[in-house]
Amino acid sequence: MPGETEGVSAPRGGFALPFVLLVLAMVGLVAWAGWAGGWVDVRAGRAAIRAVGRSFRAEQEVVDALANVPPARVAVLPNGSSMVAPGGVVVVRRLNDRVFLYDILGRVGAPGEVAMLARLEPPSLGPWVAFVSGGPVRLRPGAVVLGPATPGGRCSAADSAGAYPPLPTLQGVAARAPAFLGVRATATLAPGSVLTPGPTVSSRACRTADPANWGDPTGSVPLCASYHAIVVVPGGVTVVGGVGQGVLIVGGDLRVSGRFRFDGLVFVGGRVVIGGTGAVIRGSIQVLDTRGIGSDLGGGTRIVYSACTLRNAALAAGTMGPIPHRAWLGPQ
Repeated sequence: MPGETEGVSAPRGGFALPFVLLVLAMVGLVAWAGWAGGWVDVRAGRAAIRAVGRSFRAEQEVVDALANVPPARVAVLPNGSSMVAPGGVVVVRRLNDRVFLYDILGRVGAPGEVAMLARLEPPSLGPWVAFVSGGPVRLRPGAVVLGPATPGGRCSAADSAGAYPPLPTLQGVAARAPAFLGVRATATLAPGSVLTPGPTVSSRACRTADPANWGDPTGSVPLCASYHAIVVVPGGVTVVGGVGQGVLIVGGDLRVSGRFRFDGLVFVGGRVVIGGTGAVIRGSIQVLDTRGIGSDLGGGTRIVYSACTLRNAALAAGTMGPIPHRAWLGPQ
C-alpha cells in the first residue's frame, strides 16, 4: 500500500551441509571401526592358527616319544620319578607300575603344557613253565629244574609262589617265535657274541644304552635294580658269567659258562648248553631246538620257575599305548 515499506525477510541459516558432513563422518567412523575390528580379528585368527600349530607340534613330540622310546627304557624308573626322553623335549614320569605321564612344557613354543597318559601293556610270556624244549634234554647230575618258585630278590613269596603248570606242547612257543624275534630290543648283539653281562652306571644313572648292561637282579647296583633289558641276538651267543634280568631272545644256540644269574624269560631258537658251574635262571627257558640236537644242562644248573620275574619281564617287553585322554594344563 502507498506509504508502507515492503518487508525484506532475513536470510535463513542452512542445516543441510552440516548434516551431510555429520552423516559422512559417522559413516567413515563406522567404516574405520569395521576395518579396525576386522584387522584385529585377522591378527587374532593368525595368532590362533599359530598357537594351534605350536600345540600340534608339541603334541606330536609327545606322540613321537611314546612311539620311539622303548618301554624298557622308562620301565627302569621308580614310581613317582621322571626322566627326559631322548631329544631333550619330553619328560616321562612314572605314576605307578603301568601308567606313565608323557608331557612337554613350553619347549617348542606350546601355549601350555601338553600331556598324555600312557599305559604299559605286557605281552603273554607263557607257557608258564620252568623249562620247555622241542628237542631232547640231558640233565646232568646236580642240575635242577624246579616248578614251584622259590621267593627271593624283590619278589615276595605271595608273588612268586604257585602251583607248577602242566608241561605244554611246543606249538605255543613256535607260534610266538616271530613275535619274539621282532620285539623292540634295548640291545641287539651280533651273532657269535661272547660277553659277561653286568650293570653299569654313568652320571648317577643306569646306562641302559650299554648292550652288556642287562640290569641287576641281585640289587647290588641299586640304580639298575629296576632295569629289565630286552636283549635280541639274531644268531648264537656265549655268556660267560655275569647277571641280567628281563628277556633274552637268542635266534641260534645259547651257551652259558661261569656263574651266570638271569631273572626273566630266556627264549632260544636253537639249543641250550649250560656248563656245570652253577648257572641260575629264575623265570622260564623256552627252547625250540628245531634241529632236534638236544640241550645239555650241566651239574649245578638251577632253573626255577618264577611268576614274579616273568611278570617283571613282561612289563619291560610290553608296548606303550596312549590312554584316551589329553590334558591341556593351562598356559605357563
